[in-house]
Amino acid sequence: MGGVWFSLAAAMLWGLSYALDEKVMTTFSARQMLLLHYVFGAIVSLVWIPLGDIASRARQMSGQHALILATSLSVTYLAGLLILTSISKVGATTAAVIEVSYPFWTALAAFLLFKEAMTLHQALGGTLIVLGVWIASKSA
Repeated sequence: MGGVWFSLAAAMLWGLSYALDEKVMTTFSARQMLLLHYVFGAIVSLVWIPLGDIASRARQMSGQHALILATSLSVTYLAGLLILTSISKVGATTAAVIEVSYPFWTALAAFLLFKEAMTLHQALGGTLIVLGVWIASKSA
């Protein structure tokens, strides 16, 4: 159950972040905002995660896992840039309502790339998410 609460807290903080970012991006571009997010995150993370630990773990990775890590970092950067660009162009509310479809894309990617199974309830939930995004985006 603890993971559910972390997910809910993350969703709430992402919502707050998007609303705040929309207002701040009257001054900064999406790329500048993304850089500020990452620099701040790196500084805060360095307080409790020593770089030596990261380097040690990276040396232990197989080639396949290193490729997955590099792809994940690239995709995460691009996703951050795209959502911030969307927020600056259509506003936090519209961007968030459309972006909420990411669980569907997560499940699809996990299935296609790693053959992770999807339950009937997850498939129905994903369908409802896509339907909800489609309905909500009609008024955007």
